[in-house]
Amino acid sequence: MNLIDALVAPLAPDVVFLAPGPVILRGPDAARALLSATPGNALSKWSWTPIRGDVSSDGKEGYTMGYTELTQPSGTVLPGRYVAYWAKQADGTWKVEAYKRIPRAQGVVSLTPPPGFETPTTKHSRYFPNTDAASEAAGAGAADRAFSDLAQVVGNGEAFARYAAPTGAQSGNSESVGWVFGPAAIGETHADDPLGVFNWAPEIARAASSGDLAFTVGWVYNSEGQALGKYFSVWQKQNTGAWRYIVD
Repeated sequence: MNLIDALVAPLAPDVVFLAPGPVILRGPDAARALLSATPGNALSKWSWTPIRGDVSSDGKEGYTMGYTELTQPSGTVLPGRYVAYWAKQADGTWKVEAYKRIPRAQGVVSLTPPPGFETPTTKHSRYFPNTDAASEAAGAGAADRAFSDLAQVVGNGEAFARYAAPTGAQSGNSESVGWVFGPAAIGETHADDPLGVFNWAPEIARAASSGDLAFTVGWVYNSEGQALGKYFSVWQKQNTGAWRYIVD
């Protein structure tokens, strides 16, 4: 399947689609228009392999993460990573509510996460009764802002480690090869970041009504307030009630 059709087909009507450029796209039509603006996309092939996923306690929302390959018309293969947040629709089908592609450097990767970081096979997250999606989304957004605020005080290394879930994963930048797993390893990747080199703020937050899974999307800024790019984080509420990112 070509890149455009492969990416647009699973998108929900209200999808948040992150792609290069100065806007955060909403809806499949906007995603298709942007992808179609690059002529080579219609002739490029797109494939992906999920390496981990999970669902909310109510079974209505979930996420997948993994690796991608873009095969250009020339035959050149560009490797990448992806994160997708899914929601079960009224007709019972699953559609993507938020999506981001992340370039990666060439290199061999494992399609099996390290021990302890695989897709859960048993019911493992706490169900939080008497919650609603709007209030849970607000809570995830507040945690995201607090995360950024902490990074400005203690540095990115400690903040990224502290706000990662025990089984959290981070994609890294275009110069990294594979996913990074666990708070300690994630913190180490940011250990040398200068204090205050960037901050971020969520613009969109959505959550499962069961109160245990959410996502935030927003902008990353430099110290002068100039936008550096966009980010997408999936959050999981811990048994303590604290929100921590499970994929960033």
